[in-house]
Amino acid sequence: MKSNLIFYFLVILVCLDVSAQQKRVLITGQIYSDSISLENIHVINKTSKKATISSTNGIFEIPVKENDELLISSVQFKNKVIIINDLNIKSLNLKIILEKEINSLDEVTIEKRRNIAGDLGLPNAGKKPLTKVESRLNAHTKASLPVAVLLTLIGGAGGIDNLYYIISGDRKKDRKLTSLLQRDKNEAFKKEQRQNIRAHLTDSFFIKTLKIPVQEIDTFIQFCDSKNIDYLLSKNRKLEVIDIFIKESPNFLKTLKDQN
Repeated sequence: MKSNLIFYFLVILVCLDVSAQQKRVLITGQIYSDSISLENIHVINKTSKKATISSTNGIFEIPVKENDELLISSVQFKNKVIIINDLNIKSLNLKIILEKEINSLDEVTIEKRRNIAGDLGLPNAGKKPLTKVESRLNAHTKASLPVAVLLTLIGGAGGIDNLYYIISGDRKKDRKLTSLLQRDKNEAFKKEQRQNIRAHLTDSFFIKTLKIPVQEIDTFIQFCDSKNIDYLLSKNRKLEVIDIFIKESPNFLKTLKDQN
């Protein structure tokens, strides 16, 4: 009986030890290179699907356990994979040296378009001009037909012109066209947001880290729209956005495979 108790006690100790070994600890790492800025280097724990970004000096913190696989990725450097070992866990420290990625880019000169009206101090210089459709809608009454008739009878502004604008169907057409123009504006805004995301995270992150084909990057970002990534980026919550992309990329790649 006593020997059985000792045996059970040893089993419990072993289980606790294994459990402790499996628990992740927060380690501090530093990335080194010759001369390139080391800020915003993506550090991804491929095992736990968690990620972080390095600070100006290349310093980062990330939870790890032994045998976790870290991927260090950036457009300026070649990807590097680190397997966490017992020494890293005991020292709670990690030093990484990255090799430069050689990219050749054509020189581009960009000139900012001047706002002449603003330079002259004209009123409403910063406002976008109304379209012809918007001008017509603003020039006529927004009231219903019965109200427009009443305003005409009592000599209100617009009179017969307002009635003709409503009865002819021109107002309905202009409202529909305005709705379509607003939809186009929203689509243009979403496109700009996707470009901003790609510029911030770099295409290298999507292609090399997430294995997303370059021609599908915009589609993948749209695929993740329901996760409020635009809002998270507006609040500078970059790590949450990276986590979303890492978690959603396998689902997107599976969808692509099923479609093909």
